[in-house]
Amino acid sequence: MRNHRWLRPLLGIAGVLVMLSIPITAQAAGGPPPKLQQVSSDPFMNPGSQPQSETEADTVAFGATVVAAFQAGRFFANGGSSAIGFATSKSAGVSWTSGFLPGITIYTAPPGPFTRVTDPSVAFDAKHATWLVSALACTPPDCLTGPDSIVVSRSADGLTWSSPVNTLPPAFYDHEWIACDNAATSAFFGRCYVSVVGGGGILTVRTADGGVTWSAPVAASALFGPQSTVQPNGTLVVVGNGGAGIGTVRSTDGGLTFGPVVSVSSDPFHHVTGMRALPTAAVQLDAAGKLYVYWSDCRFRAGCSANDIVYSTSMDAVTWSAVKRIPIDGLTSGVDHFIPGLGVDPATSGATAHLALTYYYFPKAACTFPTPDTCELDLGFTSSSDGGLTWRHPHRLNKHPMDLAWLANTQIGHMVGDYLATAFAAGHTVSVCALASAPVGGVLREAMFAAVS
Repeated sequence: MRNHRWLRPLLGIAGVLVMLSIPITAQAAGGPPPKLQQVSSDPFMNPGSQPQSETEADTVAFGATVVAAFQAGRFFANGGSSAIGFATSKSAGVSWTSGFLPGITIYTAPPGPFTRVTDPSVAFDAKHATWLVSALACTPPDCLTGPDSIVVSRSADGLTWSSPVNTLPPAFYDHEWIACDNAATSAFFGRCYVSVVGGGGILTVRTADGGVTWSAPVAASALFGPQSTVQPNGTLVVVGNGGAGIGTVRSTDGGLTFGPVVSVSSDPFHHVTGMRALPTAAVQLDAAGKLYVYWSDCRFRAGCSANDIVYSTSMDAVTWSAVKRIPIDGLTSGVDHFIPGLGVDPATSGATAHLALTYYYFPKAACTFPTPDTCELDLGFTSSSDGGLTWRHPHRLNKHPMDLAWLANTQIGHMVGDYLATAFAAGHTVSVCALASAPVGGVLREAMFAAVS
């Protein structure tokens, strides 16, 4: 996500496997933690960007193939990055091929017309056997000043990518998301959608030919930081923040029209010290179409002193369950959890749904940065095999705690990403995420790693 225009007032005010566990309440025993391997690093040295900085990965799997897309060469001021990187595994995370999407920015090979790019999102179109990566591309001088374009890159194998296709006329946009209808029984099978903040609300365009051509946009009510998914019955569900908290809009006619915003929950949030960590909502679904909307939230902690990862479920995007807390640790632990990536095994559902959660956390929410510098950033993982009834003992995945100064900096805090994802591939969980080591010679070492169970 770029520096959000809805956060402009805020702007104006201013890799190795580990076996360590986090203290928790009563939970089920679990297996070993996912293994880590580095899958990419930032090669860009252009002026203005922060060398060796990779952030904000979205990860999607179909069968044994996993594709992640992320930012590389993050700029400090006014958002965006030098390029969108990709990391692809054809073996459920065992081995990886990485590179950078061509033809988008002036820094890529071949170069494109844009100066910066941000907000990568990945989808697979099963009908057309095509991988799609959407992104927000910025015209001079940056991602906050000039009009933007929403672009989509296409690939038949996740390895070789097309030059980007423009999906919307240039305008001021924020945080697009792409999703495809992959249910063969759906009336809209093979239709993919890109939804973006623009025009005073959410604009959605659709394609029925694997991303080659796109429709005129259809407007819906405003939600910020949208993410979307498509249920097996063809219902497109877009979730985001707006109004009194977390809300959704849905289309039951293939993206031609949208209903009103339906409230999921309020979203009380504990500010994360020194981090660009936003309380944005995300969505996943199981094989039966059950929706899981999840976010970081402090309602269960006394005095809103730290965030938990919470979720609400629905079968129709209209009636939502009471908010549930994922019990990673005790309510008095003092641990702050944020930037969650929840995955749901698409072959499971209901009481036997397999869930996996990758997330970042501070062992002590009440830390300070930069003076004195007492915050330590970690990456955690836990899972459930009974639809979230019980959760396995969580693991810390990074060997050494990360100092916030090791991360790319932005005008609203140090950054690993505004979102994260966990995918299921051939019985394995895979999450591609940003981890950092201490800088060398003043150069960052923030890169993409795959955590594979």
